[in-house]
Order: sequence, then structure tokens, then C-alpha cells
Amino acid sequence: MVSEATPARERGLFLLLVFCVSFALTIGLQWRGKAYQAEWSADPDEPAHYITGLMVHDYIRSGFRGSPMAFAQAYYDHYPKVAIGHWPPMFYVLQSIWMLLFTPSRTSLLLLMAVFSALLLTVTYALVRSYFPAWMAWASLGLVATSYDFESSSRATMAEIPTALFTLAALWALARYFDHPGFRTAAWFSFAALATVLTKGTGIAVAPLPLLDVAVTRRWKILRTGSFWLPTILAGVPALIWFAVAPDALHQSVGLFGRLGIRWYRIPDTFGHWLLSLGVAGATLAALGFVRRARAAFAGTERDVFWITALLFLPVIVIFRILLGAWEAKHLITTLPLLMLFLCDGLTWMRSVLPHYRRAITAAMLAALGWTANHSAIAMPPKAHLGIDRVASELTASPEYRNTRFLIVSDAGGEGVFISEVAEREQRPGHTIERGSKLLADISFLGDRYQPRFNSPAEMMRFFDQGPDRILILDGVPPTVDHLAKVRSMVSQYPGRWLLLGQYPRTGTPFPIEVFRLSGTPVPE
Repeated sequence: MVSEATPARERGLFLLLVFCVSFALTIGLQWRGKAYQAEWSADPDEPAHYITGLMVHDYIRSGFRGSPMAFAQAYYDHYPKVAIGHWPPMFYVLQSIWMLLFTPSRTSLLLLMAVFSALLLTVTYALVRSYFPAWMAWASLGLVATSYDFESSSRATMAEIPTALFTLAALWALARYFDHPGFRTAAWFSFAALATVLTKGTGIAVAPLPLLDVAVTRRWKILRTGSFWLPTILAGVPALIWFAVAPDALHQSVGLFGRLGIRWYRIPDTFGHWLLSLGVAGATLAALGFVRRARAAFAGTERDVFWITALLFLPVIVIFRILLGAWEAKHLITTLPLLMLFLCDGLTWMRSVLPHYRRAITAAMLAALGWTANHSAIAMPPKAHLGIDRVASELTASPEYRNTRFLIVSDAGGEGVFISEVAEREQRPGHTIERGSKLLADISFLGDRYQPRFNSPAEMMRFFDQGPDRILILDGVPPTVDHLAKVRSMVSQYPGRWLLLGQYPRTGTPFPIEVFRLSGTPVPE
């Protein structure tokens, strides 16, 4: 490990500088990606993350009025995107604290994500700098910052970056425990591991690492110490309680962990995703560094436990991706800082075996990595501004619709965006919002097992005649599912019944967003 002669205070101040640079870089990438002009449109999950954090914020501001479950159910009745059972609570607690300190606006939440992102970049720098020169640490920071996973996650209210941050803390704490076994270091690992698992279920990848580290380092005696088993109590028990008690916390309604099974196609998919993030040169160097460190670890010559932990973490991730349906490619952002370590190790080895070509090798690799970073940054599309925010703004501002239900008929992303935009703009709880996918069809959380509730537009029209007063927001998305097509057909077949209140441009489709209100004589039975 590279020795640091500078005092701890100076190192801390320098890392603060790295954080400030990383924060400014993240803000720049967010701005370039039009994140501050767009809605919560990065992913269908983004509105659910925002609404759930907003619910926790509002529950705290209410003075913890009533039971949490009753409050959540009442909140869901108004804003049907609450998902605190589907996802663990840590991210929403952090969001709510930020919202209490600042505001629950979209800009405020993007700044929170910029803080998380800057911390991840700073940790990446510090991790690489612990073993390699500063220029390699800066290059690693830049390559991570311009990767697709980082850019897409840093401009969205999503849990991937906080999970990656807590995962790295857990891996570091685990290595620290093996270097200095004891209850104090075991407790630090326990808390970091618990924070990881309670931020996102993918944090379970940390769980097998202690035993795997024991097996590779052959430190069997540590199994007989009480401190080794402390994380089972401090992290394992609370995590098990949460996932056992919280409704749908393990995706039981749609299959355990998003369905267990063997998905061999995810092996090339994972390596292809890493290749996309690192480029050919970076992936080659990372593979070289991984093989070198793996040979040393299994030969017993690698003494640094963090390297061993990093070596074990990558195949564990691949195995979990094969077995668990819920493990998507976007969750691989957790591995990027570790891949930077192996990349730098591969480059260092190449420079050492060809000392006469060190400068040429360094220049060539930096050029290749720079091209990858530049290409990733240019190829990254801006965050989509759908135009739904304008609809929500005008509807919530109108006193005429203060007590009227809103029915949003769109795809999963459009429904969530509309709910988020309304919730941000009004005094909560305000309007009762209904989702077309829930009111007009039966569909599972993951979007499968779809069943329409109405056989014809006439049957659907009779349903609306019997119900409460509603504003119908018909998004301009293609009618890819049955109820979307039937709503369009219903509105066209009964033009005298649906009063058009407004049309709004919709990004990405030739059809506008249309807002209707029911009027006229009901359809006879």
C-alpha cells in the first residue's frame, strides 16, 4: 500500500476538495442531462422512490400521527405509488431527513443525489489512491463519473448509488475486521452491512463475504471468536425481521426475490455491461488485474484482505444475478469502484514488465480510457421531459378541481410521473389519484399477469357513469395494453360525454396528453 506522509488532517482536507470537485462534476452532468428540467422520468421506479420518501417526510412532520401502517395506507389512497414494503426503509429515511432540512422539491432531491454521487466518487478516489498514484485515482474518478450507470443513477431519485456507497463501507469494514479482529471492528461491519441491506435488497451480496474471506485466507480460528458472529445479531436479525414482516419485501406477491431461477444469459450480460462501462482497454486491464490478484490470493501470497474481499465480491454478484430475478444490470454500479482497483493494478503490472515502454503504455491507455469516458458522456441521452408536469401544475392550481379525483391513464412510467408531480405541488394529502392500470385492469407489481376488467368500451363507459366525479388524463403513449386502447376507443365513441379540457404536447409520441371531464346523460344498461 502507498504510504502517506501527510498528516491525517491534510488528507481529510484534500478529500474534502475531492468531494467538492466531484459534487461540481455531478451537478454539471445533471445539468447537461437536463435533469432539472425533466420530471421523475428516468425509470418507472423513480416516482415510487420519491413518493415513498415524501410519505415518510409527511409522517414525521405530522408528529407521527397514528400508526405508520395506517398512515401509509391513507397516503397510498391519495398517491398510489408508495412502495416501502417492496423496498427497505433506509433510503426513504435519508430522503425525509434531507426534505426536512431543505424542501421536498425535485431540485432539492437532485442535490441530495449529487451529494450521494459525490461521496461515491470521493470514496472511489480514496480507495484507488490507497494503492496507486494520484493520477490513477483521478482517472478512475473520471471514468466512473462518465459511465452510463453513474450518470443515469446520479440524475434520478434512485437507491443504486446509496447502496453502492454503503456496500463499499461494508467491504472496507469487513477487511478492517480481519486486520484487527474484535467487537468494535465487527460492530462497524455490522452497521455498514445493515445499512446496505436496508437500503436495497441487493445488499444481501455482502452476507456471504465473511465466510468466504475465512475460506480464502484460511483463518479458521476466527470462527471460534464471538466477534465474528456479532454481525449475525446486529445486522442479520434486524434485516431478517424487516424482510419477514414488511409486506412484499421479498417480492412474494410476484415471486420470491423477483422469482428464483437459473439465468445463464446474465453471465454474458454482466460482462457486456462491464465492457460498456470500462471500454475494451479498461476491461482488459481490469481482467488482467483480477487474474493477477486472484492467483496471489489462492496461492496464499496476497495478505491484503480488502483485495481478497474485492476479488470475492465480483463473482458473488454474478451468482446472485444468475439466481435472483430482481437483480438488474443497473445494480452493477456497486462494482465500478472495485473494477477501478483491478484496472489500475493491471496497468501497473504492464508498466512494470515493460519498463522501457512505460510512458508509451501510460499514454496509450489514458487515451483509450479518455476516449471511453468521452464517448460515454456524449452518447448519454438527456433525461426525458414528458410534459406531464405542465398538466399536473394546471390541474392542481385550479380551485374548480380541488375535490375532484384524477385518473391517469398511461404506462407505468407516465402514471408514476403524474402522481409525483401532483404530490409535489399540493398540500398533502390532497387529491385522490387513481391509476388506470389499477382501476381498469388487474396487474402485478412487476407488470405481468395482466387482465383487463372491461370487455368493451360501452361496459367501461357504464362504469364511469356509476362512479364519482373524475378528471381523466389520457396520456399520449401508444396503446400497448388493452385498457389503454379501450379508453381511447371509449372517448372517441362517446364524444358528447367527454368534455375536452385541454391538450398538451407529449415528448416521444405524436399523440398529445388530453384532459377530459365526464358530462351528459349516462349510457343506458
